Amino acid sequence: GSCTYSVSPATPSFGASGGPGTVTLTTQAGCAWNATTGASWVTIAGAGSGTGSGTIDYSVATNPSASTRSGTIAVGGQVVTISQAAAPCTYTVTPSSIFVGSDAATGNFSIAATSGCSWNATSNAAWLTMTSASGGSGNGTIAYSVGANPNTSSRTGAISVGGQSFTVTQAAVVCTLAISPTASSPTAAGGAGTVSVTANTGSCAWTAASNASWLTV
Repeated sequence: GSCTYSVSPATPSFGASGGPGTVTLTTQAGCAWNATTGASWVTIAGAGSGTGSGTIDYSVATNPSASTRSGTIAVGGQVVTISQAAAPCTYTVTPSSIFVGSDAATGNFSIAATSGCSWNATSNAAWLTMTSASGGSGNGTIAYSVGANPNTSSRTGAISVGGQSFTVTQAAVVCTLAISPTASSPTAAGGAGTVSVTANTGSCAWTAASNASWLTV
């Protein structure tokens, strides 16, 4: 008689991590068969051929994409359709933090994302801005700009992307003061005078004091 074939299960499904699977082939004694796969990520173990009823062992590779996929195993005129779940989206930023001086600065950091996973970057500080596209998909690079710090205390800002943070810590400005004039020669009668103080930033505090009782501020 003619050979007939049936497979079970005909539509197996796998998680994103993949794993081993088995198809049971039922046919008459003496009926030959050969199994082939239509997907590079589905591998048939052993020779994948035989005579009469038997089993076909195979393995499914990990899905690296954020999209579901399907592949097939064909045997005896039957098709086994394998479906696999999408990989979860994961994100990593490199480096995760950086320290910069008080002057303005620019730089960039990398984001590694699961293929097909989109992301959007946002800053929590007005002085820390993105100078490249703030969104994308998969791996990418984000360029940023840091404004000069006018304050006498350090500050910290962050760019958030994919649930991860790139943190920038900026040093405080160093205060420099200058006075003018630096010397004066009043007459014996004394009198009033003025010294001008120039600071490199408005947040630099200063105090004037005299070392002589006859010279008062």
